Amino acid sequence: MKIRSKFFVLFLICLFFLLPFSLKAESFVPGQAVEVLWKGVWFKAEIEKLLDEDLYRVKFYGEWKNQNETVAAERLRKPPVRQAPDWSKIKKGEAVEIFEFDHWRPALFVEIRMYQALLRYADGLKMKEDLFPLSRVMSLR
Repeated sequence: MKIRSKFFVLFLICLFFLLPFSLKAESFVPGQAVEVLWKGVWFKAEIEKLLDEDLYRVKFYGEWKNQNETVAAERLRKPPVRQAPDWSKIKKGEAVEIFEFDHWRPALFVEIRMYQALLRYADGLKMKEDLFPLSRVMSLR
């Protein structure tokens, strides 16, 4: 039974990562704030210019501020509205995002331990579980 639940969790995380690709690509305009998907995490950026129908030049914020990149629209999203979860109502397996340095990583809530959230997330091809301060965990609503 444990193997089934691990595969189910992995399936949910894969679905969470791939959902943006299944939607029709949005249009963006120069100067617009966006998030860019790179290796499973979302980095803050800004549209510099439209290069082609679904191809944009972006500039990153934070650690990557000097790194400009050409990005397909499928890897872009408008910054979602994030809010702190209601910790009394959050359920095991609920999708959340963790703020790490300068990017947001999708994760699944497991439980609260000693005023921290135990979260399950993908790191490359491996699944990890770690504790994170509650202040770094947000729900997408």
